[in-house]
Amino acid sequence: MGAESYFIDRIEKELYHSVVSEEERAFNQSILYGKDTTVDQILDAAKRFPMMAEYQLVIVREAQELSRVIDQLESFFRLSFVTSTNLSISEKSSIKLYSNTPFCLRASNFMKIRFQIGFKDG
Repeated sequence: MGAESYFIDRIEKELYHSVVSEEERAFNQSILYGKDTTVDQILDAAKRFPMMAEYQLVIVREAQELSRVIDQLESFFRLSFVTSTNLSISEKSSIKLYSNTPFCLRASNFMKIRFQIGFKDG
C-alpha cells in the first residue's frame, strides 16, 4: 500500500500546484474528507463554475468512507460533468480523476499504467 499512497499523494500535490494558481485557490479549490462530507456536498462543489479562473479543483480525500454512495457521483459525472471542474477522489489505495485538463488526463493515464503494471501491498 505504500507505493499507491506515494503516487496518490504525488498526483494530488501536482494537481494542487498546477490546476489552480495560488491567487485563485481561495475561490476555486475545495478539499473535502470522506468522513466529514456527503455526496451532496461533493456534487455541490463539483457543479460550481470557477470564479475568475479557467478551472476549479475539488479534492476528496479518504473517500473509502463514502464507498457505499460513490456510484451516485460516478453517474453524475457520466451525465453532466462541468468541464471546468477537476475532481480527484482518493481512497487508501486508489485515485480517480475526473477532468478534461491536459494535466489530469496525463496523470490519469500514468496511474492506469502504474496500476496495470501491478502494485502490490507493502
